[in-house]
Amino acid sequence: MQVTPSSVKAYDIRGVVPATLNEQVAVGLDKAFGTVELAEGQNTTAV
Repeated sequence: MQVTPSSVKAYDIRGVVPATLNEQVAVGLDKAFGTVELAEGQNTTAV
């Protein structure tokens, strides 16, 4: 999985489907976010 650094901003994620954002990138970002949230003791997230 290759995430384009310019796609990830402070408050959002932007890109062109499927060139820079695809299912593989979405799953990877989801897992990373969940890992950080769990490490910080969170068990609920609103999107």
